[in-house]
Amino acid sequence: MKSMLKKMLNKLKGSSYSTEITEPYKKIQINIQQMKENVGKSMLVTSPQFQDGKANVTANLAAAFAKQGNRVLLVDADIRNPTLHELFQISNRFGVTDFLKEEQQSEFFIYKTPLTDLYVLPTGKVPKNPSNVFYSKKVENMLKRFERAFDVIIIESPPFLPTADAQIIAEKCDDLILVIKEDETKSEDLKLTIKQLQSSKRNVLGIIYQKTNHKKMLQFFNRERF
Repeated sequence: MKSMLKKMLNKLKGSSYSTEITEPYKKIQINIQQMKENVGKSMLVTSPQFQDGKANVTANLAAAFAKQGNRVLLVDADIRNPTLHELFQISNRFGVTDFLKEEQQSEFFIYKTPLTDLYVLPTGKVPKNPSNVFYSKKVENMLKRFERAFDVIIIESPPFLPTADAQIIAEKCDDLILVIKEDETKSEDLKLTIKQLQSSKRNVLGIIYQKTNHKKMLQFFNRERF
């Protein structure tokens, strides 16, 4: 399978963050929204490996949902390689890991973005044993709390194959989106990821495919197409 995107779409950088969501993200958001009718609120976004461009895709997807009037929480759960705080130019001093460790009020760690209805929860401090963070029952309690306050919860996780983190978080989420990138994602990694997702019976909504050298820079393949 081919791979994806030459330039980061709609780059999110603090005050320079654009509230203009590109048409491909609008279409993907509508497609996902239709598939998610009467389904849970939490959605995990992951990729087979590192360098697959999921951070920018996740941020823009969250913005697209917010632009449609949804109250959206974007959670950075990629504690091994956090990036969302850099995209939004917010502090990463406290976040998911602190919330799970101390069980403090989540509003202490959630940042409001310049875009109406879009909020971001960064990773927080990287613990000594990252793999142990998401095994806790506290993760489920955290998501239940967020579901009472937000319409959509989008979680960027670590890549699927290198660690067990994404698989653990996926078990606690309602849906999953896979991000792949042209000239970066290897076909064998994609096949292995899909195979593991199918065997674990995760509710995969589809694949967001970032492309290069093509007029259509972004495509969404829903689960019926793979």
